[in-house]
Amino acid sequence: MRYCRNRDEAADVLHDGFVTVFTKIGQFRNEGSFEGWVRRIFVNHAVERFRNTAKFVLLDNIEDVGYMLAAPEPEAEWTAYQLSEAELLGLINALPQQYKVVFNMYVLEGLSHKEISGMLGISESTSRSNLLRARGILQKQVNEWIKKIPYKQQYK
Repeated sequence: MRYCRNRDEAADVLHDGFVTVFTKIGQFRNEGSFEGWVRRIFVNHAVERFRNTAKFVLLDNIEDVGYMLAAPEPEAEWTAYQLSEAELLGLINALPQQYKVVFNMYVLEGLSHKEISGMLGISESTSRSNLLRARGILQKQVNEWIKKIPYKQQYK
């Protein structure tokens, strides 16, 4: 789901990934982990599907996507609340698709901007820009999430 727009698309990627794993199992050379080999196949399928169905749009102005990078408020309270993994993944999943894909590839898969640009057919600067914008959106969403917590406790 990290790379797909919906469950149907994720199911298609899952199916295609398993078909590839089973048809190419003989090519696994026991170099590295089997889990890593399988993960790479699934990520490649998801990225390939995204690349074939999405168009990257580089926005010249950050206001074009309807948000501003959240600036810290000097008198803002700190809360003891922590986002759960499911809540954080939900925020990531709500990102615009091109930002979500680059964010996942860079942060969760550990790929470089050069690798991302090669896989997605975009420039390295577009990859960097999309990552920056994804982080800005997430920062704003987390700040808004924290403001909605009914009982705030300040750290001392």
